[in-house]
Amino acid sequence: MMNPLLAPLTAALSAMLIVPFHAAPVAFAGGVLGTLIGAYLLHLKDIQAMSAGVLSIGGAGVFDGIALCGLFALLLS
Repeated sequence: MMNPLLAPLTAALSAMLIVPFHAAPVAFAGGVLGTLIGAYLLHLKDIQAMSAGVLSIGGAGVFDGIALCGLFALLLS
């Protein structure tokens, strides 16, 4: 389980270092894409190993990370 503040803080700090004049949109895009890639694409092998049936990936932790990325990007603008 990842801390929900890790993705937005990392995205905001990275965006401020890489593109300081356009940090807000870069932080938002990077935070959202990083959260989704980490939560879904990096776990495809785990998903394939599960049996057929109802499968739920993500959840409240992913939503928290994405919502906080938007909040931190808003604070940068």
